[in-house]
Amino acid sequence: MESGFEGIVAELRRVIREQDHQYLEEHPELAQLFADYLAALAETQPADLDAFTEAYFSTLSTAVDQESQLPLMIIGPSGCGKVGRCLRRVLSTRNFDDSTRASSNFPSRTPRDHLAKERRTA
Repeated sequence: MESGFEGIVAELRRVIREQDHQYLEEHPELAQLFADYLAALAETQPADLDAFTEAYFSTLSTAVDQESQLPLMIIGPSGCGKVGRCLRRVLSTRNFDDSTRASSNFPSRTPRDHLAKERRTA
């Protein structure tokens, strides 16, 4: 049995190893991420491991950034404020790039009287 400083370090390592193991069990997607990385590493067999690892994971961060730009759909019944309240507020409070577009789809039925008047005056 270790004593003193070495014992404290050993105990900290054990606790950290336990916490890491628990975290990986709670996040199985990380196991897949590591498996994919190791497969790419084995397939590529790069001369510069650091450069390969940096390039591999920086590509992943680009994919995550693209996922954060998934379409936003505002759905609701006619007249509930999808465009008037929600969309205008979202567009005014977020920084969107030039690729951001708003699109409306109208129902096939005849518009309600108050909505038809609003559209004619807009």
